[in-house]
Amino acid sequence: MGNTNSRSCYWDNIKGIMMILTVFAHIILPFQHIDIFDNIFDYIYMFHMPVFVFISGFFGKSERSRGFSSILKLAVLYFIFNSVIGFLWGFELRLQPLYSYWYLLALIFWRLTAHHIAKLPHITLLLFGISFFAGFYLNIDNTFAIARIISFYPFYMMGYLLSKDDSESLVGSKYSSRALKGILLAVLCALVMFLGDMVFSYTDNSLQMFSYGYPVEAYGRIVLFIIAAIAVAVFRNITPDKKLPLITAWGRNSLPIFILHRPFTLLISDHLPGNNTVIIMLAAFIGTILICLLTGNDIAGKLMNAMCDGAAELFSGKGKKVTAVRIMVIIVALAYAVTAITGLYSDVLSQPGSDTTADNDNSSAENTDVLFNVMSEEKQYEFDNAFRLTFAGDLILLEDQVKRARTEDGYDFAPVFEYAEPYISSADLAIGVFEGPMAGAEAGYTGSNYGDGKELYLNFPDEFAAAVKDAGFDLVTTANNHVLDKGVDGAMRTLDILDSIGLEHTGSYRNEEEKQNSRVKLIEADGIKLAVLSYTYGSNYYNTADLAEGGLSYITSVISGTEGELFEKLRTQVEQDFALAKSLEPDLIVVLPHIGTQFMNSPDAEQEAWFEIFKENGADIILGDHSHSVQPAVIEEHDGRNVFTAYCPGNFANIYRENQGDTSMLVDVYIDRSTKEVIGGSIVPLYTQAPADGNFRALPIYEIQNNTELRKQLSTDDIARASNAHSIVTAVVFGYGMDISAVTERYYFDES
Repeated sequence: MGNTNSRSCYWDNIKGIMMILTVFAHIILPFQHIDIFDNIFDYIYMFHMPVFVFISGFFGKSERSRGFSSILKLAVLYFIFNSVIGFLWGFELRLQPLYSYWYLLALIFWRLTAHHIAKLPHITLLLFGISFFAGFYLNIDNTFAIARIISFYPFYMMGYLLSKDDSESLVGSKYSSRALKGILLAVLCALVMFLGDMVFSYTDNSLQMFSYGYPVEAYGRIVLFIIAAIAVAVFRNITPDKKLPLITAWGRNSLPIFILHRPFTLLISDHLPGNNTVIIMLAAFIGTILICLLTGNDIAGKLMNAMCDGAAELFSGKGKKVTAVRIMVIIVALAYAVTAITGLYSDVLSQPGSDTTADNDNSSAENTDVLFNVMSEEKQYEFDNAFRLTFAGDLILLEDQVKRARTEDGYDFAPVFEYAEPYISSADLAIGVFEGPMAGAEAGYTGSNYGDGKELYLNFPDEFAAAVKDAGFDLVTTANNHVLDKGVDGAMRTLDILDSIGLEHTGSYRNEEEKQNSRVKLIEADGIKLAVLSYTYGSNYYNTADLAEGGLSYITSVISGTEGELFEKLRTQVEQDFALAKSLEPDLIVVLPHIGTQFMNSPDAEQEAWFEIFKENGADIILGDHSHSVQPAVIEEHDGRNVFTAYCPGNFANIYRENQGDTSMLVDVYIDRSTKEVIGGSIVPLYTQAPADGNFRALPIYEIQNNTELRKQLSTDDIARASNAHSIVTAVVFGYGMDISAVTERYYFDES
């Protein structure tokens, strides 16, 4: 039996292992577009939080853990570090949890309530039931971490109800026997994990116990419960009760690791190349060790405890001495007070000083308590009379989108664009991303819905191109990572089909001569002359070097990496492209880069590096895509000119709803017709929805709120998801998630 007169290494070892897994998972989090990292992340997230919550429950039985001082320390830690990371990463100061700090709120709730309900009959089973049914309610979300508090509570209760005697009985048993049992359970757990992930294709939201995207996810949650319960048994049996190098110390100091690790993981992730598996894996291993060494030592633990004690004394009225900790706490408290007072005016502002944030022509906004900045008549006139360039995200067709469009005579994709068409066709120039080939029916149309375990090779029916043109698109870029999904022949046929229907295109080419003559696409529309450049980071299933400088270099134009010999060569090519573009004397240079980390709401290091290169070389408008999630759109002054940058508007419309797949926007750029300068921008938030017997379509959220006929076609779930989509879009672009009740047709912004 372990030494009961001193701190048990057993529990510290389990905590140490969990902290290692947590830090590693957070480093690889942004790289889930790479299969190996996606699988590792998912498998870790299937069990690491329930195991850690179980341990918290075991140590949460004492009166001391729920005492005023302990609860106050957790609250202080939450307010300080949730605020610090908010400041560092540009979030607004708010009470809502950022990143990992939700766990502090959860601990407060669990510690204050567990002892009141622990004696109820079958309480653990009851909590599992509540967790299961909570997933059906969209309003049980991440607001104050309520979804995770409810869903992980059963594991806290399991630990809470585990008696010290039962724990010591297991720990004191023969290690070889319980270790063998642990290994067998680990094999069983791995098998259930594999089968569960294969059947349910767990998303980040489902692993974090958010509401179900589809009813079938409810069954997936039951499997997650089983996996986590087995994992708890695995670690209880397999963990030795002796001091392990580093791991025991890191478990003993798990609090400072937990509190301090997230900024470091974010910094590491931000500076890693987006697609180099070896470098990312190596950096994740080394980074995990270094972060744990830095934050998990006894010195860090003592400093953290001292800070907690000092802050607790401040609010409990004990002690009069002025310390740095107390000053920090007072500053944070005052900041929250100021935010609360000014929140009425700042809630919907996109940028300080902007007088063109929201077009307040929606009468529904009159009934809200939020004050909008109102566009001046002068600004309204300037925007109304400007040249408007509208940009949509990836025009993509997954398997069921193709199937749903099937008719007796072919395919009909008109419903996809029905409600967004007026917003597109009214533009002076509309640009889209044609993300996939048209290789013909004999090549086989798209055969995957993404995330379903099937290889994703895109191929669109020819009718899709006609629908894109009919929707009002004047130009499409074919530079994307699916350009060669059906080989060179498929890429060539795509160009033939686009030419045959008269839809202008750029980004891929038939041969080297065509590329040299057409890689700068000159577009003249309503008196504005634009030079358009298109790039992609690469093409699936093909080596980037071959596309960049090998036998396939004529197919498209490539941008990749942030350093190295290939990067420098590609940078030189881009500089040559800009030189050619400038020689054509356009009014503005537009760049269409297909690059970025998938399912992220912020640009990665590769995007930022290349976008800066574009600006340095004279880009006036940069319209990016590929992340499949909404990313910021901004106007900045650069070398005396306004540069409009949209990192990604999300997919236009597609069947994949996870990772904000049903959330996107149209991006508008406004150009003064006289000065030929960028004067402003706007966004149109979109939600992807499908009728039971129809196709997935992009719906402007303004229409969802104001078009009576459209609303009759929507369910309450659609309205809730549209509301969430609206909140995401406005939060990403303007810094605050606005309520759908105040939605406007367009949200405007300018260079202010």
